[in-house]
Amino acid sequence: MFKQHYPSFLNALKMTCFGTCSVPMMKAMSMAILVCSMVTSTMSETTNITTDQSALLVLKSHITHDPQNILSKNWSTSSSICDWVGVTCGAKHKRVTMLNLSYMGLTGTVPPQLGNLSFLVELRCRNNSFHGSLPMELTRLRRLKLISFGFNNLMKGEIPSWFGLFPKLETLNLYGNQFIGSIPTSIFNLSSLQIITLFNNQLSGFIPSQWWQCKELRTLELSLNHFVGSIPRTIGNLTMLKELGLGSNNLTGVVPNEIGDLQNLEVLVLQVNHLNGPMPPKFFNISSMRIIGLTGNNLSGQFPSHTNFLFPNLEQLVIGMNNFTGPILNFISSASKLIQFDIPFNSFYGTLTSKLCSFPNIQWLNLAFNNFTIDSTDNFFTSLSNCKYLRVLELEGTPLNAMLPKFGGNLSFSLQYFGLTNCSMKGNIPKQIGSLSSLGTLKLDNNDLTGFVPTTIGGLQKLQGLYLNGNKLQGFIPSEICKLDSLVDLFLANNKLSGSIPECLGNLDSLRTLSLNSNGLNSTIPNALFSLVYILKLNLSSNSLVGSLPLDIENMKVVIAIDLSNNELSGNIPSTIGSLQNLINLSLAQNRFTGQIPTSFGELISIELMDLSKNNLSGEIPKSLEALLSLKHFNVSYNQLEGEIPTGGPFLNFSAQSFLSNNGLCGASRLQVLPCKREETHKSRNPTEAISVLRITLPVVSSIILILALTFLFMRYKKVKALKLSSENALMTQTKTLATIGYMAPEVADKELLGEEKEDRSAIKDCLASIMDLALNCSSDTPEKRKTMKDDWQNRPESWVHPNDRILMPQPESGHPGPLDVLVVLMSGPFRSVFGLVLVLAFVAAGPVMIIVDMDLNELYTPLGFHNGYDTLNFLYFVIISFDMSSDTIITKPLPNDLYFSYN
Repeated sequence: MFKQHYPSFLNALKMTCFGTCSVPMMKAMSMAILVCSMVTSTMSETTNITTDQSALLVLKSHITHDPQNILSKNWSTSSSICDWVGVTCGAKHKRVTMLNLSYMGLTGTVPPQLGNLSFLVELRCRNNSFHGSLPMELTRLRRLKLISFGFNNLMKGEIPSWFGLFPKLETLNLYGNQFIGSIPTSIFNLSSLQIITLFNNQLSGFIPSQWWQCKELRTLELSLNHFVGSIPRTIGNLTMLKELGLGSNNLTGVVPNEIGDLQNLEVLVLQVNHLNGPMPPKFFNISSMRIIGLTGNNLSGQFPSHTNFLFPNLEQLVIGMNNFTGPILNFISSASKLIQFDIPFNSFYGTLTSKLCSFPNIQWLNLAFNNFTIDSTDNFFTSLSNCKYLRVLELEGTPLNAMLPKFGGNLSFSLQYFGLTNCSMKGNIPKQIGSLSSLGTLKLDNNDLTGFVPTTIGGLQKLQGLYLNGNKLQGFIPSEICKLDSLVDLFLANNKLSGSIPECLGNLDSLRTLSLNSNGLNSTIPNALFSLVYILKLNLSSNSLVGSLPLDIENMKVVIAIDLSNNELSGNIPSTIGSLQNLINLSLAQNRFTGQIPTSFGELISIELMDLSKNNLSGEIPKSLEALLSLKHFNVSYNQLEGEIPTGGPFLNFSAQSFLSNNGLCGASRLQVLPCKREETHKSRNPTEAISVLRITLPVVSSIILILALTFLFMRYKKVKALKLSSENALMTQTKTLATIGYMAPEVADKELLGEEKEDRSAIKDCLASIMDLALNCSSDTPEKRKTMKDDWQNRPESWVHPNDRILMPQPESGHPGPLDVLVVLMSGPFRSVFGLVLVLAFVAAGPVMIIVDMDLNELYTPLGFHNGYDTLNFLYFVIISFDMSSDTIITKPLPNDLYFSYN
């Protein structure tokens, strides 16, 4: 710039007052000016570079995790920023033009200072863990053409509307984040936009119809979001569009006919939506199509069947799980570039011939669940040997009714997945199958295969899944299977295999599923099998296995399903099963297990199904099982269990079908078992509940008994009065009285109770006083005195004993001995009223009158040293009648708690 204007600068200088200066002087001045200009330019450049460096250092400080230590070691002020990893500078100004931090595994936030990189053209930060929001200061980057923050962890907020402020933006990649809401309309102001990828976010709403404004758009990728509604018809205006991805949303309606206007379209992905109807006819005119993905919709109709193939560049046709029909094979007959042909779960038909293997690049053939047949004159399977790149062959559910081929040729090295499940295949498994050295999955299940499992199968060293179940295979399980070190799933169930389970299977550490059920295996279960610490599912049911289960079963720490049912296993169920806390299904039914159900089963916190039926188990069902809140299916039928069925937790939902044919079980009537005995019920009942019930029922029962007692007392009084009048000995007064029961009556009777004659009442008072003295004297302070009183009673004189052994007491002042018919009983406990009524009714006929003493024997139990028969008194509780000698009234009051009066 200086050189360009230098001549004119000199001419102007000559016209000034300095024009008379010598030429050397002018040259010196011009040189000075040039130096100043260069210094100024250098200072400006240094300042700008320092700005870029400062911005990058701030970004470095916002990185909280740098697993490869790239920034921490390389981004140093001792070197130029243009030499830093991920930084690209312009050749002219040495300013940062591209920042590429992709795939570094960085964690941190994007600082606003990044907006100071004013020469930045490309910002690439994909596949990291940047979080938070993007700063608005990025809008200062007016030269920016590419922004890529794909697969980060940016905030869940909406896409910032200021993205529409980048006038030169061509590529916007925000896929694999957590953006929500709708697409901001400001995006459509980006007239230069060519690529926008927003897939794998949480965007919602309708797909905007304004996309037509972005006329330069080549790629529009909105898959894996929550968009609804139909595909906008205006999308047909994007005539430059090459890739359109709207898969895995909730789109409805038909595929618009305007799709056919996208004559440059190469990739169309509409899979996993709710689209219906046929594909528009114009769609088949897009000769540029390479990839078609329509899987998982409700699309219908046929593909063109004429031989003029309309998609000469087609590489992938993925249209499974729809309602398509017709002879699809004609449609692809000339697809020389075809790599993937995936059309399962449709209604296509046709004959599989060797022409299907004429595609030189074919890698994936999935024709499962259609209506194809095989031409017996054109061996389709034999032609597969020409497919040197074929990796996947899936024909499940196709009624082929053919023999397995003798594998060989190029297929031996390329085939990784071979699936012929439920194809009516017959004959033997050829020994040549061992030549498929790259095979990872072999699915020949549910066919009519016969013969033996070939020993050559041990040559499939990369095999991870072997599915031979549901055939008619016989013989032994070959030990060569144990050479398959990568085996994850082994399914040999539902065959006619016999002999023993190879112990070497315990060496397959990679095994996750072992299914040998429904065969004729008749050995013990090898202990080594229980060393499979990573196995998830073990099914050995419906064989003739014998022996017991070892404690080592606890080694299978991650197992979720164990089925050993319908065998002849015996012994106790190992308690160590209780440590398998991931176990969901456990079936030990129809064996010969004995002993009790381990209480440790209460620790199976994940269990949902437990079947222990049809064994010889005994004992009680552990109450610890009440803690199994996930348990939905429980069966212990046809055992010899006893005791009460637990009532808590999952047992609230089980029916009688869970407990059939266990004659010793008791519980609720809905379970169709006998009710439990009262003692057992009392033991199992919550004490708080029992007290609540007693508080309600006790007063009611006591009231009834009180009425009965007073009625009985009145009748006895009438009887005594009649006997007194007819007795020859007036001094011989027979007096009978009965105590009131419970807490209901503060006064039992008044003077009317004792009759109208004063003398009769006086004699009864004297008699009752002597009884009360005896009872009260038994409330001695020490056990020794109480024992003395007891001994005195046991050694009482004969004058106290009636010939019929009734309890007699000394007569009043008359001195005449005679029967008093009074029984003093101490009673305590929560059921005193009920038992008292029984005593009353029992002694009505026997004759003696009862004085029932109110006591709390629970408090006396320890200090009195009760033993033997005294325990029977501890569930009765009554009130004694205390007689006030100074009045004509009998009143009730409880005796002291330390009263003790009884006899053996």
